[in-house]
Amino acid sequence: NIRFSNYMRTTEPNNTFSRVSQFNQTTHRNSVTSSDKLWVNLTDASGYAVQLGVVFKEEATAAYNQNEDIETVHGRKYNFYTQTTAKDLIIDVQDEFNTSKEIPLGILNNNSIPNQTFTISIPKKSGIFNSQPVYLYDAETATTHNITNGAYSFTTNQVITEGRFILVFEPNTSTIASKQSTDIICSFNQNGLTLTSFTTEIESFEVYDLEAPKSTGYLIASEKNAASKSVSLPLGSKHRLLSVKINLNDGTQVAKKSAS
Repeated sequence: NIRFSNYMRTTEPNNTFSRVSQFNQTTHRNSVTSSDKLWVNLTDASGYAVQLGVVFKEEATAAYNQNEDIETVHGRKYNFYTQTTAKDLIIDVQDEFNTSKEIPLGILNNNSIPNQTFTISIPKKSGIFNSQPVYLYDAETATTHNITNGAYSFTTNQVITEGRFILVFEPNTSTIASKQSTDIICSFNQNGLTLTSFTTEIESFEVYDLEAPKSTGYLIASEKNAASKSVSLPLGSKHRLLSVKINLNDGTQVAKKSAS
């Protein structure tokens, strides 16, 4: 079943889906042109593509906002999302753009084909990105590629690819190592799940089964007062792919995934 809602309607001039009464063509054209937006595609070798969007707005916030940001829907062939918050976003609305911004990307590959080749590209852009280059930093190869000028290709066997690709806006950026990749370990196998924080106590966490029949996963375990640097959960062998949202007692929020 497909459900259409008003928020999905376009307000751009069209003769098909929606109509705005007393439409001001000039005002709208100016607002669309000034919108700083990026559409980023992940495409496999057969041409199957998934897309995410990044929007920069002066009046917005980089933190998660349920009225603007849209979480990705898990369970598809591929999931492609940003990791700038503790949620996986397919539409990520950021605050005002500056060239020091870094947008970490995540990929979840539910396809079992080994050695798959993908490309990351920008099929569409607007606003400042009509002149501002966009670069893709690959932490595995320690290279920066201008994806405004052309797609970036890579091959992977990973089910989960996080901490590798980052959108940056300067060619010689010094990419920071975040707590998401260095200070927290999420170890998951058929015997259970272990969460380890090397620097700060885990205050609370939520564990989701990403293969459950809900768009953002099904909550299978949680703890509000963990107060520990290490937590072990005997989850059993029926779970194959997990997402864990962790709150540390210094206020840091971390999202991790793991596959058995």
